[in-house]
Amino acid sequence: MFHVSGVVVGVGLKFRRLARATIDGARCLGRDDELGSLEVGKLADVALWRLDGLDGAGIEDPVAALVFGATQAVELLLIGGRPVVEDGELRTADEAEVAAEIARESRRLAARAEVRV
Repeated sequence: MFHVSGVVVGVGLKFRRLARATIDGARCLGRDDELGSLEVGKLADVALWRLDGLDGAGIEDPVAALVFGATQAVELLLIGGRPVVEDGELRTADEAEVAAEIARESRRLAARAEVRV
């Protein structure tokens, strides 16, 4: 079972796997009192994707679609409870600057590894 604030969301293998990656992982770290589930007072890093548009049409298993499907842009990303991406747009940095920095670093790393990019 997967719990969000103590409410059972679903049962089955896919939700058990999700629990292993969240609350069970937090338990292994001894930090389940502060992370691993969405509850008041816990640290909150949350990513949400839209699956109700054309890209998500016909999806019967949203968890499997996000894990095994094509990459989808995140709709909302909260880090520490603060919005970093809203409505699919990065709010905490300039996307063009980030893309340029990634390209520079990619070229630098490729040169160090003697790989052509």
